[in-house]
Amino acid sequence: MKLTGDQTRHARAFAREVDALWMGALNGTFREFARRLRAMERKYLAALKNDAVSTLEVRRRVAENILEASIFHKCTLRFCMEKLNENFRLGFSNRWREVHFRLRYAEASLLRGSSKTAIRMVCEVADLISDLERTNRKYDKMQAETYRVWVARIDAAIEERGRRAPRS
Repeated sequence: MKLTGDQTRHARAFAREVDALWMGALNGTFREFARRLRAMERKYLAALKNDAVSTLEVRRRVAENILEASIFHKCTLRFCMEKLNENFRLGFSNRWREVHFRLRYAEASLLRGSSKTAIRMVCEVADLISDLERTNRKYDKMQAETYRVWVARIDAAIEERGRRAPRS
């Protein structure tokens, strides 16, 4: 679907504002980031009130960025899962975005000591990648390779953790 001129302008302006917000997120708190992002969301939704497609995309991008920020700021896994579920409820713009955010959650799970959750998520992602790789589009094949490397890296980290015997 091709975007109109207004949709393109709004999408670019929103992306620039989100990028600027991330620059400040490095030193701020999750709550501050989420508060400012939700304020941006209200502003753009008001401007796009008659454009259902753009409204949904703004909601998706806000949900994705809140998930990303919850992982970055080391919120609890339960909270991060709630944010991932919010993304599932809104749907993803494409399947590769779903792969990306599932892998981010898998990494966060692993880093927070939940290998079982990471393994489950990586298995689901591997199946998704296989489905997407079956297409004949060159882009999908390149994306699949990129994400397979990410999956392999997480798998290696899980395996390494499993080799380390717990100390008693």
